[in-house]
Amino acid sequence: MNKFIPKLCTAFLFFLSVRSYCQSLDITKFGAKEGNDVNNAVAIQKAIDKCTIKGGVVLIPPGKFYTGTILLKSNVTLSLMKGAELIGTPILKDYPENTISVKTRPPHRPQWPSMPSRALIYADAAEHISIIGEGTINGNGKAKEFKTQDDDPRRPKLLMFVGCKDVNIQDIHLINSAFWMQHYFACDGVKIRGISVYNHGNLNNDGIDIDSRNVTVSDCIFDCDDDGICLKSDGFDLVENVSITNCVVGSNCNLIKTGTASYAGFKNIAISNCVLKKASVSVMGKKNRRNNSVADSISGEAGIALEAVDGGLLDQIVISNISMTGIQTPIFIKLGNRKYQPKPVGHIIISNVTATSNSLLPSSITGIPGYDVENVMLRDVMLISTGGGKRTETTDVNVPENAGGYPGNTMFGNQLPAYGLFLRHVKNIDLHNVKFYLLSPDERPDIYKMDVKNFKSD
Repeated sequence: MNKFIPKLCTAFLFFLSVRSYCQSLDITKFGAKEGNDVNNAVAIQKAIDKCTIKGGVVLIPPGKFYTGTILLKSNVTLSLMKGAELIGTPILKDYPENTISVKTRPPHRPQWPSMPSRALIYADAAEHISIIGEGTINGNGKAKEFKTQDDDPRRPKLLMFVGCKDVNIQDIHLINSAFWMQHYFACDGVKIRGISVYNHGNLNNDGIDIDSRNVTVSDCIFDCDDDGICLKSDGFDLVENVSITNCVVGSNCNLIKTGTASYAGFKNIAISNCVLKKASVSVMGKKNRRNNSVADSISGEAGIALEAVDGGLLDQIVISNISMTGIQTPIFIKLGNRKYQPKPVGHIIISNVTATSNSLLPSSITGIPGYDVENVMLRDVMLISTGGGKRTETTDVNVPENAGGYPGNTMFGNQLPAYGLFLRHVKNIDLHNVKFYLLSPDERPDIYKMDVKNFKSD
């Protein structure tokens, strides 16, 4: 029996070390109180600061706790119990601007970063951080002080993590940010799972913005006034190795998107098993009015929007098993040239897609003169269009290039010379079992090609 004593002692010491590491600190023990007249940022920060020394859990118990900006630090899990609600105060001064320390300033953008760095929960260069639980984080985005102009950097995001490693966000409910809901910038290793997002309180109400590498997003539900799931590229590093799967996305703008910011670019992205639909409400009420051909009062813009317009790469994108309804344009792939010389865009496979659109704007794959979108395959795709389009000389010939314009499905106007797919400045396009259907007659052809090289269809 003596031979087992060393092993038992080792196991006991390990157990003690785990217990000391996994401390649980209740914010009410640090002075946090319920009530909308209390800013609990100091109390919550005290709990986080103590917890980061050995690591562990900062617990938000049931109840409504108001707070300004708090800084999440390494080895800390913020756990919101069922019935717990962390609410942002409605006062702008409670959200100081954070200094972004990550060294990813592109040389051609000396004023970077231009993105707002205020947030309800902020983390900078932290490791092994989590936000979990069945509770809610409420950005209070409808507050009077947050009603500012589009892209106003004073408005805080709900979550902003910069240069962090091993980030885990799971099961929580996120509602009504004053800006983007969550922004992951220059992070490595981000896992988002099982969360629900409702973001209809203000302008720029994206569901999630990802500018990081080695990221998984799964089993989530998004309902947003602006872009749903958005990959952005604002720094030196590629947004790469990203998997998005098993999500339901509702939006009044783009449902799943790369861009608009696309400076380094996007590579090795897989999107699968997602349902895309219009948002439940349209609080801002502006997005669908860009397209005069839409009869629906609530409508998403593009279901899948792949945009590379700032000199960045867009390469090795695989999208499969997608169902879309309540959207204007199912597939929008755009190479543009807003400021910097374009890089290659291509090696894209989109398969097993069923989409019903509600506008005169079809799917489109477009480059610009001298720069083609190359090597794109559409396979087992069914595109159902509303119909009602008229074939005129204007729609057939005068489709503007708009090479340097802001990318979006209405950048060429409110109608294109095809009801199914518009192709221009493209090379090596393969269509396999792609079917186009109409709900009412349409004078336009299903496919319209301009400057197309090596097109195959079966």
